[in-house]
Amino acid sequence: MAGKKQCFNFTQYNFTKTKNAYIPKTVYVSMNQYGANKCSPTIESGQIVKEGQVIGRGKGDNASIHSPVPGIVSGFSYLSMPYGKRSLAAVITMNGAFSFTGKTESISDWNLLSTTELITLFKNRGIINTFYTKPVSLAAQCVDTVHTDKVLYVCLFDKQPDIFVDSFIANNYTKKIIVGAEIVAKALSATKIVFFYSIERGKITPRRFKKFLSASANAEFVQIDTTRYPRTVNSELRKAINKKFPDKKTEGSIEYNSFCIDCTTLYDVYNGIVLSKPLMERLVQVTGTGLYRPRLLKVRIGTPIQNIVYECGGSKKAPGKIIVNGLIQGIAISDITSPVTKFVKSITLLQKKELQFSSSSACIHCGRCHNVCPSGIHPASLFASYVNNIKIPKEIHVTINWCSECGLCNTVCPSRLPLVQTISLMKEEENERCI
Repeated sequence: MAGKKQCFNFTQYNFTKTKNAYIPKTVYVSMNQYGANKCSPTIESGQIVKEGQVIGRGKGDNASIHSPVPGIVSGFSYLSMPYGKRSLAAVITMNGAFSFTGKTESISDWNLLSTTELITLFKNRGIINTFYTKPVSLAAQCVDTVHTDKVLYVCLFDKQPDIFVDSFIANNYTKKIIVGAEIVAKALSATKIVFFYSIERGKITPRRFKKFLSASANAEFVQIDTTRYPRTVNSELRKAINKKFPDKKTEGSIEYNSFCIDCTTLYDVYNGIVLSKPLMERLVQVTGTGLYRPRLLKVRIGTPIQNIVYECGGSKKAPGKIIVNGLIQGIAISDITSPVTKFVKSITLLQKKELQFSSSSACIHCGRCHNVCPSGIHPASLFASYVNNIKIPKEIHVTINWCSECGLCNTVCPSRLPLVQTISLMKEEENERCI
């Protein structure tokens, strides 16, 4: 018998400020920060490192990794990471003076930098684009010749209904977001910046953002209806753009491979380019019914998740599930000692009574996954072709690239099949064959 569909109550949290999380005595910095393109350590056991020092470098234009604290490298260990895989991590015991924390910030003029210099700094400062379910190196994305439309699309709201990090940054660091967008636009050689804003957030209005734009900036603001999920799949963005420019269809071209970016990334860009600070911390939302005090914390990369839970008053009971990066698209972790990486935006603790445990069963061919899919693909057919080796037409197989991994097919499947995970795996294998 098929299991019941899982339903969550999306509580609305109104965060008005952040709190600096305690810096742990020992941090565990993964050499694979977001599940792809692992870095090689540039340090060794017993070495003294400074705050912000490069401790891992990747191949090509992949983002570097930095020490979030000054200290001594105690060694290396393989640990479970929030993105669901194990990774080599540098174990650093804090010791010595900080290089950035508590120091006066110096401001650099990014206008003097060339496109090449900006992209190099994206890599050296360790910046990744967290707009996507699977983040990518911002430097590598900028040099990718696939993005031919030369338009930068900026999302000023949160992609999921239970995460509020990006909207908080847009509200409280508006100038940083605008400057960050202009920096990325220059690195991309973009001719236009399109800002998507929500009708639900009263503070985020075009008028508020326009006053921070430079005179030379070519920008447009497009309103998005965020009352429905998914909010940021390209089909929804395309509809909004075509509504904004009904007589200029070339203005409204947005393809599945267009260059989209979120506020978290632009915040990191401003800090990395203007303030010359490498990416060493992440703004993390810690919420859920299993938690005593929900908080929005500035957390050092490498901080164990259990430390963050303790700082929020601990859990009411043994949590039924701990989910990283949202209830819809997130990943349930089994090890609460996993360290925070650049991948993490939110941590949610759920009580056991909120969960409906059921096992998966055979597909009943109900068609719900196809009906709910905003991209119009057939998840069940793709699943069957991969798991059961059932041949499908090439026209259906190529639709794996249309999948935005919103996770809606999983939520409506009465058989509890891992549809979106299977399609994601198919895309990874397809990309590996193309390399």
